[in-house]
This record gives sequence, C-alpha cells and structure tokens, in this order.
Amino acid sequence: MTEVKIAALARKDIQDSGGILGRAFQDDPAILMMLAESGAEERTEGSAILFMNQLLTCSRNGSPMIVRDAMGILAAFSLYPPGTYPIPPTEQVKMILLTVLKARLFRRQTWLALGRGIKLLDEMQKKHPKDPHYYLEVLGVDPGHQGKGIGSMILGSINEKADKDGVGFYLETAQPRNLPLYKRFGYQIVDQKDVLGVTLWFMWRNPGL
Repeated sequence: MTEVKIAALARKDIQDSGGILGRAFQDDPAILMMLAESGAEERTEGSAILFMNQLLTCSRNGSPMIVRDAMGILAAFSLYPPGTYPIPPTEQVKMILLTVLKARLFRRQTWLALGRGIKLLDEMQKKHPKDPHYYLEVLGVDPGHQGKGIGSMILGSINEKADKDGVGFYLETAQPRNLPLYKRFGYQIVDQKDVLGVTLWFMWRNPGL
C-alpha cells in the first residue's frame, strides 16, 4: 500500500496545490457567490489562482502543508500557528492584486468578484478570535481522493499540534456538509453569519477534546 504522509509545502508544489484546492472548492457556496458570473471551468481556474496566492502568502507567514503519496499531491491546507494571523494588511493587498494580475481578467465580473471577496474577508476578520490559537485557513482534498479519510488524517494531525501547545483551534466554513466532520473532531459552532447570501459558520475547538 502506498504511504500517505503530511509534508510541508515546497514552492514548486504551489501551482499543483492551488489546482487541487480549486477543484475541491468548485461547489463551495462562498466560491459560487464570489464568482457568480463565471462558468464552471473559469470558476475553477479563478479560484485555483486565488488559492495559489493564499498558499504563497501562508508560506511567508504561516505553515502551508500538503498530503502526498508516491503518485503526487492528494490534498493541501494552510495553517497559521498562534500569533501569525491575521496577516499584515500589506500582505492581504498583495494577495488580492496578484490574483487580479495572474488571472488576467480585467473585466467587470472580476472586480465584482474581488469586491465580494473583500467583503467576505472583512466579515471573517471581525469574527476572528483574539485568544492564542491555531487557524485553519483552507483545507481541500482532490475530488478523486475524497472519502478516503484524508481530511480526518489532517484534522487529527493539527489537533495534536494544538493540544501539545495547549491552545485552541479555529476555522470557518461555508460548506454545510463539512460540519459533521469538524464536529466529530471536537469543533463547535461559536457563531454564524449570512454574508451576501452565504452562511458562514465560525468554529472553535478547545485543547484536549
């Protein structure tokens, strides 16, 4: 059986990992809202560029990770240890500008998408906890490998980090089907908010659960 392991994201893996996240989030309500004017293929490509830039930003401030086997990358996630998030405003602006430049989509729909994304990010920042914590910014498993326990493997690993450090763990999700998995690993809904027609759930896990 091929060994599956969690590893640090190498810079050469950013493009492939962004593509995996783009495919994993192709039906995510927040992505569907932000890129409402785009077709399925363009939406996947656009979100992949966004996730590439998120991973690149995380590489400067946090700990982007991948799950891989001998054949390649199966999943990717961006993790921020205590004290590393929120990222500086200059990093946020850089991430947004890079997304526009790399997408090469200077059209009305692009600016609409960016406006919605900024609104979503702003609401998420308002809810972000002040207590020391790990933060899971994004987690996605390639659709061809979903349902094989990879998400559980990731959550078990990162929970172990938080328990070792004695701090909480925080995440947000707009995907209702993710809620049972997160709850199974000790995450509880601490708040929820409707943003531009999309429900965001804010979840917290105390250490040692």
